[in-house]
Amino acid sequence: MLTPGARLGAYEILAPLGAGGMGEVYRARDTRLGREAAIKVLPAEVSSDASRLKRFEREARAASALNHPNIVTIYEVGVDAGASFIAMELVNGRTLREIVAAGSPPVRRLLSVAAPLADGLASAHDAGIVHRDLKPENVMVTKDGVVKILDFGLAKLSLSLTGGEGSLATVSRTEPGGLLGTVSYMSPEQAAGQPADFRSDQFSLGSMLYELASGKKAFHRATAVDTLAAILHEEPEPLATASPQTPVPLRWAVERCLAKDPAERYASTRDLARDLAALRSHVSTPEGAALSAGAAGKTAARKRRLWLGGAVAVAILAAILALALRARSGDAVTSRRLTFQSGVISNARFAPDGETVVYSAAWQGRPQEIFVMRAQGSDARSLGLPPAQLLSVSPQGELAILLKQKYVDSPRGTGVLARTSLFGGTPRPLLEDVDRRMDWGAERESLCVVRRREGRERLEYPLGRVLFETVNSIREPRVAPSGNVAFVEMAAAGERGVSTSIVVVEKDGQPRVLESGFARLGQLAWSPDGKEVWFSGSKSTGLHGLFAAKLSGGSRLLWRSLEPPALLDVSRTGRALVRASTSRRELWYRGAHDASERELSWLDQSQLRDLSWDGRKILMQESGQGGGDHGTIFLRDTDGSAAVRLGEGEALGLSPDGKWALSLDDRRLVILPTGPGQPRSVGVGDLDVESAAWVPPDAGRLLLNASVAGHRRRGYLIDLAGGPPRPLGPDDVYWGALSNDGTRVIAGRDGKWAIWSIAGRELSQIPGLEIGGRVGIIWNADGTAVYITRGGEIPLKIQRIDLKSGEKTIWKEFQPSVMTGVVEVAGFGVATDENTYVYGVERVISSDLYVVEGLH
Repeated sequence: MLTPGARLGAYEILAPLGAGGMGEVYRARDTRLGREAAIKVLPAEVSSDASRLKRFEREARAASALNHPNIVTIYEVGVDAGASFIAMELVNGRTLREIVAAGSPPVRRLLSVAAPLADGLASAHDAGIVHRDLKPENVMVTKDGVVKILDFGLAKLSLSLTGGEGSLATVSRTEPGGLLGTVSYMSPEQAAGQPADFRSDQFSLGSMLYELASGKKAFHRATAVDTLAAILHEEPEPLATASPQTPVPLRWAVERCLAKDPAERYASTRDLARDLAALRSHVSTPEGAALSAGAAGKTAARKRRLWLGGAVAVAILAAILALALRARSGDAVTSRRLTFQSGVISNARFAPDGETVVYSAAWQGRPQEIFVMRAQGSDARSLGLPPAQLLSVSPQGELAILLKQKYVDSPRGTGVLARTSLFGGTPRPLLEDVDRRMDWGAERESLCVVRRREGRERLEYPLGRVLFETVNSIREPRVAPSGNVAFVEMAAAGERGVSTSIVVVEKDGQPRVLESGFARLGQLAWSPDGKEVWFSGSKSTGLHGLFAAKLSGGSRLLWRSLEPPALLDVSRTGRALVRASTSRRELWYRGAHDASERELSWLDQSQLRDLSWDGRKILMQESGQGGGDHGTIFLRDTDGSAAVRLGEGEALGLSPDGKWALSLDDRRLVILPTGPGQPRSVGVGDLDVESAAWVPPDAGRLLLNASVAGHRRRGYLIDLAGGPPRPLGPDDVYWGALSNDGTRVIAGRDGKWAIWSIAGRELSQIPGLEIGGRVGIIWNADGTAVYITRGGEIPLKIQRIDLKSGEKTIWKEFQPSVMTGVVEVAGFGVATDENTYVYGVERVISSDLYVVEGLH
């Protein structure tokens, strides 16, 4: 025992602070630098054993290299007069044990400890240093609320004093109460005498967070031996019952940390730290109030214009999927989550063995990679391929991948189709300018692809043989072992009477519609026996989930979901790969005098429909949950004030004076007032209207793209003062953007865009405009130039083409400042000042992969 005034090296002892199994601690003053420090004097047996002392110095010096605000800094490791000591940062505050003893803190305060604690651990783990003795006594919180982790580098020394890393005697130096306290935070691998790595620290952290949330230890028993047995073989009381006020995302993180199998914990402590930091940033309850279900709902309502991040969105999706699986009570349906990172999963397939999962994802904002993992594991490894999206896995185990794709997760983004081995290697290109709509065939080397030629979609199987052709859109082709091909057929623009359907084409080319009664049809796969097509979808009644369409006719529900998860694949044993995702559409605006862009989204799926000529109002369509089954139309001032609901339906455009909005509601053309006034319908006779626009410069006429039953689409002019629609120009011309004087139209025919007169006569080609692909074209204010975008580019490049000289320049590049989860930048509007603009962004907030068993 040292007395005040004693010296250890350059340190003068001021007062004792405490004592424990690893030595005595003193407050001291550094006589060289004039600062206070904490001095830990180690037991005599350390100083007397050269090998232990050398090991201690090595561990302590490694820990001293850590430089993190949440890890106590080690100043010096020294020996003086035979006593070994460590000089470290002096922390004035309370240990986590003292905080827990005062009662469970509110959620916000709990997370203010948990997030930096995990961040400090992650920093140490990144440096290859594991604590191995993490417990509340080794964590302090300063008076300013800064979290500090103590005693890095001492755990291995403690082990060496008591018989090695695997010995239960690692805690034998403490008193009985301390023994039980230390044992309570051990990981199962430590309790079983196995080597402990960074995941052992995660378990200890999970035990501490459980105690902070519930006020009781996760594995507390009467004796140390019983506690060790509980850690090895028992599960703690679920936080949902032990602490119902704990937010679901925090429960999920704690439960994952407390997994018995280290492989089921976080693959990186950095991921755990990110989840906790994201949760902390989204919990905005007042200090002292726990986040109850009601508070969570109010918080979500207040923050509806912000997109959820990290752990919050992940946990919500996990809960949704769990509810969906529980909906079929009585059936042995089980699910297991496979992925835990933040990003976008674009596709996944089972390998032929049914035990291996291959998937492509863009994690943490990085380019897409292809990963492989076991269906019963959680660790995935990258195949080391160039950035690519997985398309399909052949019965022989070859991968079809898409290289150089322009979209992360879109059937429209084209690229280079290539093949490679399940074990990686250099991909071999097969076809250029193809998209993700393909599948391996039943026979070796055969491919099934969808390609667009001369305005029609062609299903080729095998490659080069047209099995089916339609003017509609073909998605999700899947080949059965029998050689039959199933796919989703969506009605082409202008043929609104054709429903979205699941179609099966047999090898002889005869198509059969299996199902067409769904409001939404998602991904599909063949059932194990090949007698059904399983698919994800939604009915107009609001029923979401997975369904089965029988080849013999009819469909049935496999299980119900609050949200429609995407079915990616089904193995021969009946396992299903399911992706649960949450996405958001955003609008980004910048006025002529704004210093930066501002988000002006409203609900969850804000789609741009028009920008007023003066740039002060945005017409938007809400087509997600917030918009309801029929969609909702909103008008929002660009000053950021609340959006005004105009009505239901599909928004088409604003009148030149901004006083009216044009909409399509259940195949009726409706004019909605943006201010005082009443909605009124527009008589269109027997026309099936595809789109409509105001003819400038007044609000007296409309230009339609429409068709009559049995005839092709064509243009029509309607005078709102009265009279029937008047045909315009030849058939099969799509009439697009009108010039501001209303005399010229940008029209498309056979994949070519040109300038036509409003009377229906082609005037000239647009100079410098390449043919083909998705393009967006709008006029400038005085009609001397057009702005053009080409689909598939991120950032979205806006070209300005001078109509007289043909000169092309890049006017703007649209890209949000935060690119995490961005799938597409699409749609734009420019005001007449040509400096005010708005554009749209589709962003995936969270995306997770599950393996589901028991669907039958």
